[in-house]
Amino acid sequence: MDALLEYENQIYLDMFHNDALLVMAEGLGIERIFSNFIKLYCDPTNLVIILNTHEAEEQYFTNKLKGNSILEYEHLTKITTETHSQSERSQVYLKGGCFFVTSRILVVDMLTDRIPIDLITGILVYNAHKIIDSCQETFILRMFRQKNKKGFIKAFSDNPIYFTKGFSKVERVMKNLFVKKLFIYPRFHIDVESELTKHKPDVIEIHVGLSEN
Repeated sequence: MDALLEYENQIYLDMFHNDALLVMAEGLGIERIFSNFIKLYCDPTNLVIILNTHEAEEQYFTNKLKGNSILEYEHLTKITTETHSQSERSQVYLKGGCFFVTSRILVVDMLTDRIPIDLITGILVYNAHKIIDSCQETFILRMFRQKNKKGFIKAFSDNPIYFTKGFSKVERVMKNLFVKKLFIYPRFHIDVESELTKHKPDVIEIHVGLSEN
């Protein structure tokens, strides 16, 4: 697991112990925290779904895990129609680990029982602020929670500005996520500010004299 800063470690513990929505200021390392959760659950005894990532993000998290541990990397799988046929996906899910799956594929697999919903350990939702605009992700989470009362739902976002636009965005996102706890970490959070002040940027002033012409 990547070494975390003090405030990142506190966030990690908060999210580990709770089904919750995490909203952080941009640039505070949400991808480091998320990749540590993927690493934690990349084990054949787990069946964890990763929702709402795009291709570049999936490649980033895959490379992070591959660089740390070959064993865990082997239990991080991307499900696509090109890599796994419908008949193959049932067996792939049962091998366990973490799975990048598009919402379109996952909806079909859940409706046709290719994936055992009751055996899903939990769902990690990236870019959680987008959940309110997606019917498929909301449907997946609703079906998951109806058929699986024990599995976790942990959602992550570093786009706090999104939640300030429109009416009751935070409440609506949390309702769609089926979580009741909210953790907010702006840059002025006492733990974040304390950590950032330890590593103030070096400022170099350069003065260029005027030419004679």
